[in-house]
Amino acid sequence: MRLLSLPRFLQILLVGAALLAVGKPVKCQTDETNRAPQRPPGDPIGVALGPGDTIAITVVGEEELSKHWTISQSGELYLPYVGRVSGAGRTVTELEHDLAERFKQYIRNPVLTVAVAELRSRPVTVSGAVRNPGIYQIEGRVTLFQVLALAGGVEQAGAIIAISRQKSSGSINLPGAKWVNGGTEMTIELSLKDVLRANGPGAALELCPHDVVRVERNRERLVYIAGEVNTPGAIQLETANALFVTQALALAGGYKSSAHLDKAILWTCCDANQPRMRRLNLKKILEGEEEDRKLNEGDYLLLPPKNERNILATLASFAALANVGATLAVISH
Repeated sequence: MRLLSLPRFLQILLVGAALLAVGKPVKCQTDETNRAPQRPPGDPIGVALGPGDTIAITVVGEEELSKHWTISQSGELYLPYVGRVSGAGRTVTELEHDLAERFKQYIRNPVLTVAVAELRSRPVTVSGAVRNPGIYQIEGRVTLFQVLALAGGVEQAGAIIAISRQKSSGSINLPGAKWVNGGTEMTIELSLKDVLRANGPGAALELCPHDVVRVERNRERLVYIAGEVNTPGAIQLETANALFVTQALALAGGYKSSAHLDKAILWTCCDANQPRMRRLNLKKILEGEEEDRKLNEGDYLLLPPKNERNILATLASFAALANVGATLAVISH
């Protein structure tokens, strides 16, 4: 048997005596109690806080401070020891560093974390033809396509999606955006079909707090064309509020050789500044001698036959078009 050296033997005796005296193993003191609690996964540390947001402050050993605190409408927090602290416009990381410096005057080596408990200052309103309309709090960069997904996707939607933005949130940097309401708000209408493709500029539009997104409900936004065309019917206005006469003729498969082009009749549905019924010279329009004309939602265009001698018969044909317009087949783009 190998004898232990005296110093080593004495060490064992001392440890054994200590264990007998205490009656149980001694637990080593670690620095675990001085470590800052871990921030929850996915916590939006880069998001600027605002009025109404609630944060969770955890200070090791300080129950009075370790609570949920809500930023006031003036953008401030009211905390023990330090009093009034600015919270709006700062990230949780910035606020955490600031509070650590302030608490040093009252707490020795303060160990703390600041985390987001609830965001209420970054609302985006989604309404119209979506499965779950409502107000959504956005965190970080959120695109138009993503917020539609948050709302459960579209349901029985029409062709247009509209976005409104307050002037204080900046402008919408897309073609077609315009200022309204005296320059206090910017709006834009986009093709819902393009947005749902997810790879266009509309889908990638980054939303701002307080933006309003409205998805148009499915309704018949149609113009009608009948008479001496190859495919008479209704044309859905998918991406615009109007359609040019030449475009309508193309979508209707062109005109027949029997069409009386210089005596076409246009009935305007909703334009109070124009006569309800007027004659168009499509021949001059097609040859570029006259400006192309827009057809708005609800307009009817009739191309009468060349052998139509009786104006009453022409008007009767047109009246028939107006009466059965809703039953015409929708011409596919």
